[in-house]
Amino acid sequence: MIILALDPSSTCTGCALLDDSEATLNGTPRLIEAGLIRPARPRARSFERVESMTVDVSQLLNTHSPNVILVEFPSTHTGARHQGAGFGLAVYGFAVGAMWQCCRQWLSDAAHSPRTVQASRGCSCILADNWTRRVAKSVRQRQISLLFPSYRAADDPGGDIADALGLALWYCRDVQLKSNYPAPPGLETVWRELSLEEKGTALLLLQEGFTTEELIEHLERVTP
Repeated sequence: MIILALDPSSTCTGCALLDDSEATLNGTPRLIEAGLIRPARPRARSFERVESMTVDVSQLLNTHSPNVILVEFPSTHTGARHQGAGFGLAVYGFAVGAMWQCCRQWLSDAAHSPRTVQASRGCSCILADNWTRRVAKSVRQRQISLLFPSYRAADDPGGDIADALGLALWYCRDVQLKSNYPAPPGLETVWRELSLEEKGTALLLLQEGFTTEELIEHLERVTP
C-alpha cells in the first residue's frame, strides 16, 4: 500500500511517498520518494503559488496512485508560528485547503475512471498535534535522519520534508497498527468485512469527529 503525505504551505509543500508493503532492514517502510514541491514562480502572489503547487501534486497523484493521502492540518496553536500575523495564517490555511481539495478531486476522478484499478483509497486531514505530539521540529528531523539515511536535513531547512515523512510513518506505525485491534464500539459487524486500508481510513475518520452512524453510512457508500 502506498501512502502519500503532504505538509503544505504557500511557499513550498513537503511530500513523502512510502510503501508499507515493503520494509527496509530496520523495519521502516520503503521510501519511494520525498522532497519539496515549490511554485514555478516563487515571487508570484500567494494564490498563484498555491495553484502552481497543486498542479505538481496532481501529477504526483497520477504517477503513483496512492491508496492513502494525508494532508497535515494546522493545530489551534499554529498562530504562534506566525507571530500574530493573521494574514499569514489565512494564506497558510488557504494552501492547506487547496491541497486537500486537489487530493479530493483526484480521488473523485480516479473512482470514476475506467482506466483506474479500483482499490481502497482515502484522503484525510491530520491535525499536526495528533501525530507530532508537540515534539520539537529539530528532534523530529533527527529521528527522520536516523530512519531514512537518504534524508539530509541540510536540504530541508524548514523541516517540511521531515514532517511529510514523519506523518506518513505515523500512519504506518500508529493507525495501521491499530487497524488490527478489536473493532471500535458499534462497528463490530462491518469491521470484519473491511480491508486493512479501509480500517485505517475508518480510524482516521473517527479521529476527525465522525460518529459511528456517520462512519457506517460513509463505509456503505464507498465500499463495493
